[in-house]
Amino acid sequence: MPIANLPRTALAAFSADIARDFACDVLRAAGVVSVLPSGGGRDAMATAQTNPVDIIVTDWPENDIALGEFVQSLRNGNRVGRDTPVVLLTAREGRADLDAARAAGVSAVVVKPVSAALLKHRLAAMVTKARRRAL
Repeated sequence: MPIANLPRTALAAFSADIARDFACDVLRAAGVVSVLPSGGGRDAMATAQTNPVDIIVTDWPENDIALGEFVQSLRNGNRVGRDTPVVLLTAREGRADLDAARAAGVSAVVVKPVSAALLKHRLAAMVTKARRRAL
């Protein structure tokens, strides 16, 4: 079922094909009009530089870039706003990793394994929260 008022364009940045395909399928099922699949790290940054993006769903980037640099580079680009939500899908659930993700500027962390229903629920919660902030 589509989520009301979900952002129109999403960047799905994953180095693993299966994770990227899963995220793209969930975003499309949730009602995102345009889903931009991308590899992780620098590939995602290049995609975001040439395409407007309303939300980013990603995993920890590969060794070519740190998470904080990745998030800040995306948000400082000419096509991605500073307040663009970044959802991190990760198997890392240790306190230090979650704190590092938040310190890097990630908006929400979803720990894998995750069902499509749970991911859609988290996206809906982010949209609702963003709407409340805008009022």
